[in-house]
Amino acid sequence: MPRAAKKASKLVRICECGAHNAPQARKCRKCGEDISDILPFPVAEEEQFSYKLKAVEDDFEVTMDQPVSIIGREAGLKEYLGSKAYVSRQHAKLTVAAGKVFIENLSNTNRTFLNNAVLSGTEPAVLHDGDEIGLGGMEMDGKRQKDAAYFLFEIQL
Repeated sequence: MPRAAKKASKLVRICECGAHNAPQARKCRKCGEDISDILPFPVAEEEQFSYKLKAVEDDFEVTMDQPVSIIGREAGLKEYLGSKAYVSRQHAKLTVAAGKVFIENLSNTNRTFLNNAVLSGTEPAVLHDGDEIGLGGMEMDGKRQKDAAYFLFEIQL
């Protein structure tokens, strides 16, 4: 079970900038972005959680502990993903809520894959320890596309 220090749970809308907003909020209190299409998540007031993304192709790995992380060629992990043509500028959103990590596809052009299955629509999917995330590609006939990015998800204990 992940390490989390929890108090009372509440519903919040978590903006892409990472700000927690009231569940009825339509605009982010921090950056002013429209958040009306973001589903409220239950979160603990003092939730602490970290996870690791390990690249499948090489030795790159990163530990993440922010409540919301946008990853892509021009977002989080841009130094690593910048040369991956099948990865969108803002490709996927990772959200920590209720002691779990959720992944959501943000790209209209390139898909996000979880364990070699495409993520459908904008519904976030729960990540489990050992899951493989494919940004812009999937494994076909035992081969991965070189212009896509592949990560293993690991919960940090």
